[in-house]
Amino acid sequence: MEALITLSVFTVGKICDKPLLHDANTFPDSIFSGGGDLNVNYKRARITKGGWCPLGSGTRYLMLDLQKQYHIKQVVVMADIEQTRWSGSYSLKYSHDRTLVDRSSTIRIKGNKYRFKASTTSLNIYNVRYMKIESTEKQNFCLRIELCGEVQTPAPVKNINVSPSDYSARVTWELPTAPQDSSYVTHYLIYLNNKFVKEISRAMYGTEFNILPLEPNTENTFGIQTKDGSVQRGTYVTETFTTKQAEPFGSISYSSLTISKPPAYIKEVMVIVQIASDNPKPVKSLKASDLKPYQANTQDPYITAYLKTDALPLTFVIGDGKEYNSEKQKYFNQPLKQNSSYILFLRFFENQNSYYSTEWSNITRTFVKPPDKACSNDTSRGTEWYIVVVTLVSGIIIGILLSYIVSCSRRKFRRRQPRSSHEPETTEADATYQELDLTKMNTEDNYQSLRVNAEEESTYTELNQTRDVEDNYQSLT
Repeated sequence: MEALITLSVFTVGKICDKPLLHDANTFPDSIFSGGGDLNVNYKRARITKGGWCPLGSGTRYLMLDLQKQYHIKQVVVMADIEQTRWSGSYSLKYSHDRTLVDRSSTIRIKGNKYRFKASTTSLNIYNVRYMKIESTEKQNFCLRIELCGEVQTPAPVKNINVSPSDYSARVTWELPTAPQDSSYVTHYLIYLNNKFVKEISRAMYGTEFNILPLEPNTENTFGIQTKDGSVQRGTYVTETFTTKQAEPFGSISYSSLTISKPPAYIKEVMVIVQIASDNPKPVKSLKASDLKPYQANTQDPYITAYLKTDALPLTFVIGDGKEYNSEKQKYFNQPLKQNSSYILFLRFFENQNSYYSTEWSNITRTFVKPPDKACSNDTSRGTEWYIVVVTLVSGIIIGILLSYIVSCSRRKFRRRQPRSSHEPETTEADATYQELDLTKMNTEDNYQSLRVNAEEESTYTELNQTRDVEDNYQSLT
């Protein structure tokens, strides 16, 4: 019997420089399991042992868990040590995940034709940890198996890109996914400034991660390490970046707060308000359990609103008396007291357990409440009519004054006009006629009196008494 075992080992050694299952320390008996037999029998499939000969009913298969992912190059099968039974053909399924084995493609493995000769099937498969082997023949068989190959390790990420904001940073990277380049990566180990932060799932995060909270305008080093399902780790890779300078905190007035749009990965924003005090509790020390909805006469920080970023207003009205609720809690936006001092901060959530916060705002005193909007509108309308009436009345008064001034000016102008120097002043002699200046009359000229004597009516005829009907007259007007 010893000679036969030696022969088997020697034969496999010729085929495979490093037969994997020969190493009982790396591959203990616990890696063998299956179906259709007692659990204690599966380990007999190791090629250095007697052989696995299932006797049970139902589906009979052998399952191997190699503990790590391997690049398998050859599969060697033999009959039992007595060379009494074997199978002429086997099917092989494999995966890096036990739950995926049955869904994988089937590979045909050549069985034995001769009892003393090993049958070798050359393969080139990667990311192999779990292997399921079944006989394709419906008869009793025995099996011994050996594998040839080498272990695979996770490849490191590459092309890290960091997009920092003030209090957080978004990191993306590329991951080699070709099976020949890497074992199948299932997790990432995240570091910040060479300190371990958390382990994240590749299935959940893909190739991106958001680091928060961070300090504004600060240099940081992001580190990442790949990890496969067998806890093997890839090379540690880093990238240095500097966060942006924080924008000035939005101003607070009686009714409004300006909120800058957060990064796209932020899903919710919490508004926390507190009556100003000399020594407010640091924001970093305020845990979720410390923050509650408003309670009457509270001096502690309280949540006044819970906002979704997909409907985030640029300006949020503080103290509008409305409710801004999360899925689990109601938050009442308690009206602020007039002429009172307040401070507040914002907390931005990526998810329930991942968030960052701004610092406390400067102390701000609220204004006296402005008039009601409806009243303000009515007052505005009344003011507009008042302005119109005053304008019309003023225009009329100004027009009258201007007319009066112009009239007075014209009168004064006429009175001040200079008269000719050679015209002496005349005295009124008659209500209708002025007295002639006889000194200026030429004695040689003949002047007739302008008065008409009654005796001379025969010479002069009044124009309005008779008219020639044959003559044509035109109206003087």
